[in-house]
Amino acid sequence: MKRGIFIAVSLLAVVGLFAEISINFSNKSTYSDNVFQLSDGDLDIHDSGSGFDYIETSDDIINSTSLSIYSRNQVGKIRYDFYVRGTYDAYLKNSDKSKPSISTGFGINTRNFNSSIMYGYYPDSYVRKYRDKDGTQEYEKFEYDKNLYKVDAEYRFTRKAYLLGYLKFEQYYHNEYFTEYDGDAITPGLGLKYSFSELYLEGWYYYRNYETHEEITPDDEISDQSYESNIYTARLRMKKIRTKKFDYRPVFDFSYEKRYYDGWDKYHNGREDDTITINPWVKFYFTDYLNITLDYTSKIRNVSSSSQSVEDSKSYQENQMSISFEVPIKF
Repeated sequence: MKRGIFIAVSLLAVVGLFAEISINFSNKSTYSDNVFQLSDGDLDIHDSGSGFDYIETSDDIINSTSLSIYSRNQVGKIRYDFYVRGTYDAYLKNSDKSKPSISTGFGINTRNFNSSIMYGYYPDSYVRKYRDKDGTQEYEKFEYDKNLYKVDAEYRFTRKAYLLGYLKFEQYYHNEYFTEYDGDAITPGLGLKYSFSELYLEGWYYYRNYETHEEITPDDEISDQSYESNIYTARLRMKKIRTKKFDYRPVFDFSYEKRYYDGWDKYHNGREDDTITINPWVKFYFTDYLNITLDYTSKIRNVSSSSQSVEDSKSYQENQMSISFEVPIKF
């Protein structure tokens, strides 16, 4: 990990000798009404004080601070972009969920074709506490580190239509209590984008497959997290709307995921999840050095299972509202 960061920063320093450098500082404050994604029944238990003692509050404010360094170089008709970004998510009440992340990426842009690759490292992701079934038999923190590798591309095949491609590979490494959940996820995707006079309309299909490293059988006490899912997304993105004092751009995102679990245990056998996420947001461009984004996200997961208790405990709803400040600085 340290070697990867050193290489990324070194490359940025070298490229910076021949390119345009810019720095982007951003701060996003988000209010979530269900940061642990508890079911309605679990929320009632927590609110009554009869369970989930490790949770300070079921709602919280997350302050995400990011610093990005960009390098841009133009050679003929080809533009090259390179960046390094560091982020820290600080939870106001549930500080155990606070975590850092770092990512780096490289992109190539031409008139009709754009492509980029990126790597991200996301350590210390804390979900909530679960019982360690094959170890302490106590409720322990469920935490993991993640490596993420992503490639995406955009090809304009007519004046207004674009073909989109996507491939993501993730590696999950959990803490000592839940190593049976270690696994790899691969997510290919294919999409289309069309440019109308006032807006862009974009649609995607993704297939996601998560496989755990361990071969878990019905005789094992541990859970099998392996699953497959079909994901459908749509985005309506307005082109910049100009006023006398500022510009702004409204965007509406929608996604639906149908997930099928493969495990034999009670919580995964025959289980299917339907997750809908609605995310309208608007970005305001006030000056060359200040952008502000207002954002609302509603996420609803409905679970179907042969066990009614699984349906009741794994279905949830979360609402988020956020405001972001972005300060781009060019040199």
